[in-house]
Amino acid sequence: MGIQFASHLKTKIIVGCCTVCLLGGGVTVAILANQDEAKSPVVEKERPVVSPGKSAKKPTRNDPLEQALGKNSDVGNENGGSLQQAATYFQTPDLLHALATATLHQEEKETQRQLAKEIVTVAVAKSSDPMVRPMISDTVNKPDIAPIPTVPSVPEIPVAPIIPEKPIIPEEPNQPEPPTPEIPEVITEAHLTVRSEITLHAGQTFQVLDYASAVDENGADISSAIKMDGIVDTNTPGIYTIMVQVSNGKATANQPMTIHVINDKPVFSNVEDATIFVNNLFDPLANVQAMDTEDGDISSQIQVVGEVDTTTPGDYELVYTVTDRHGGETYHIRVVHVVAESPVFSGVEDITIEQGTVFDPREGVEAIDAYGSYEFSVTGDVDINMVGVYTLTYEAVNAYQQKTKIERQVEVAATETPVEPEPEITE
Repeated sequence: MGIQFASHLKTKIIVGCCTVCLLGGGVTVAILANQDEAKSPVVEKERPVVSPGKSAKKPTRNDPLEQALGKNSDVGNENGGSLQQAATYFQTPDLLHALATATLHQEEKETQRQLAKEIVTVAVAKSSDPMVRPMISDTVNKPDIAPIPTVPSVPEIPVAPIIPEKPIIPEEPNQPEPPTPEIPEVITEAHLTVRSEITLHAGQTFQVLDYASAVDENGADISSAIKMDGIVDTNTPGIYTIMVQVSNGKATANQPMTIHVINDKPVFSNVEDATIFVNNLFDPLANVQAMDTEDGDISSQIQVVGEVDTTTPGDYELVYTVTDRHGGETYHIRVVHVVAESPVFSGVEDITIEQGTVFDPREGVEAIDAYGSYEFSVTGDVDINMVGVYTLTYEAVNAYQQKTKIERQVEVAATETPVEPEPEITE
């Protein structure tokens, strides 16, 4: 009973599949048919194993479809080979595979439908099952069949690609490494030119490239590669020795350099000895300057030690000193002479008088200076009765013991006798 029920179910499924193929929806119904068959509790017989090159021997069972699609069937002359092939595949348990195989073997859609009709016709003619015949008749005779709704396709779930395992390569036995080819050595040279000794002023910038240069074996300039080993402090006067170096590949060159850092001392100007008069104003820094090679004008740094008493004549020493920012110091001693003015005479010009004229040597004579007027002395005599030239010496001394001496010539001339006019002679 179970085998007969399974045969009926299989026949229904085959007829349904062919009907769907006739209406253009064979694939969808085939899927559903395959699912129904999977749900059926029918136990399917084992499929015989076919050796390569031999045709499969059909199992002997009472199946109307098998009888209808026998090797000697005259149905489907136009596509007898395809029909026979489809009938053979229909005996397999995988109905979906059979339907897909039958469909793919047809080159045109019309041929597929014709094949389906022939299969259904044969099945109806040879089937004695009352349950199958009405369904087949209704399917074939029904002129218009409503289209089967399209089942939405289930989106495919992306499957991660299978990465093949990396084959294990067996380790090869250690082999001796091939000898490294010898690369010819490039011969390089470095030629360095350096000033062996230089002098810099304190605070002056020092760059070793200003006093050194280098070339390679081709005469190309490589001075940018020059370096120095040592320190030069140009802010501190002294003697520094450094080593100038240059490298070009494996070639190197070295030469020493001596740097003298000097600091010129400031120089004074307008500090010569001076003479001033008593009570005159005196500024020891007036017009005095101090210039330095490194610092320029540093007159504001001048220091003066000493004083000058302008009210008292005498010699006074002033000590000028100045120091630049690098410690260079200069000093200078200046002597200032303070003197009093000597008296100045007036009214002592040379004079000529007539013989017998009264003469006073002090008359009209005065001795004065910036501090006042002073008494003076007169040395010498004048004989007014005797014609001749007489010399008088005037001398005056002021309060600061400044003395003035001057000589005056006094000439005594003879008196002229008036000549009486001769009397006129009248005729």
